[in-house]
Amino acid sequence: MKNAFFRKTLSFAVGLLFLSAVMKLGLNATEAVAKVSDLTSDPVIDSELPKEQPLTPGSLDMLLSELSKRESTILEKEKMLQQKMRTLEVIEEKISEQMSALKVAEQELRDSIALADTAAENDLNRLTRMYENMDPKKSAALFQEMEPKFSAGFLGRMEPNVAASIFDQIDPNVAYAISAILAGRNATVPTFEKQ
Repeated sequence: MKNAFFRKTLSFAVGLLFLSAVMKLGLNATEAVAKVSDLTSDPVIDSELPKEQPLTPGSLDMLLSELSKRESTILEKEKMLQQKMRTLEVIEEKISEQMSALKVAEQELRDSIALADTAAENDLNRLTRMYENMDPKKSAALFQEMEPKFSAGFLGRMEPNVAASIFDQIDPNVAYAISAILAGRNATVPTFEKQ
């Protein structure tokens, strides 16, 4: 029983303290608002501010007409912007499609070039192996009839011992021309000398 009475008394005291604090804040807030309004009601500033004109039916109609014109202008500009945006979207889609087609065509071209390079390399390898497997005298007779640059291309790809046996059978002047071409093939490759 004592406990319940003590709790009620304590609750009442806390409530009074809370009410006192709220009232004090309210008075301080009223004083603060009064001070701010004193600061803002400067007669010099008030005299410089334009006075509001009362709205008449004529001025209200004119204001509504002006607002309606501005709204029409804004709506027209908005429509134009939307049309331009749609046009840009269509152009962007076409460019994207063309870029995709260009990428596909580029890849197809790369594949074709790679296939052609591989086929040409395979043909050269097959022909070189064929000349290597021929009798050296017969190969020499063929290489002697070819342009020196052409025959040098094949001889440069052959195994050294096979190329040497063919060189033995070639006319010395033709062999010299082929040797000069083979020796000069990499003459234009940059070299790095140690200092």
